[in-house]
Amino acid sequence: MERTFKLVLEGHLKPIHPITTYSFDQIPSSFAFMRSGRHIGKIVISNKDASNVQVPVRPPPKTVFLESEASYVIVGGLKGLCGSLAIYLAKHGAKNILAMSRSGCSDERSLKVIMNCNALGCEVQEAAVDITSYSDVAKAFRSAKYPIKGIIQGAMVLKVSELGEC
Repeated sequence: MERTFKLVLEGHLKPIHPITTYSFDQIPSSFAFMRSGRHIGKIVISNKDASNVQVPVRPPPKTVFLESEASYVIVGGLKGLCGSLAIYLAKHGAKNILAMSRSGCSDERSLKVIMNCNALGCEVQEAAVDITSYSDVAKAFRSAKYPIKGIIQGAMVLKVSELGEC
């Protein structure tokens, strides 16, 4: 710090210029100016001499509310992104998730997701089905504990080409 103060006192370090100042009620304009990529220096938000400044505030983002007496289907099992989605649904009120995949949910990663969902008060039903089979899907839908109110399609198959690339 001593060296920094010495450099400032000797004039080697100077404040950044130019400084573009916006008032609190111009915050959206200041962000637009910054996003434009045309500014140089610093952008400062200041109330200047105003003692009573009204700053517009955006309302908080809408929260997801899920029905507790509904089933939510996740196609693609509970690994990876689908597992994270299952926990998200459970945190936001889902009490029953129907997890559909060809391999089922007996692997370690899926079991951890099920445990987390259960801890949040959400039951996870497993449906080991081929999503391309109408009869399998219809049977799984009929097995749902509650009426199905939402479906997330997360199933995918990655095939390796002859060159060994995905």
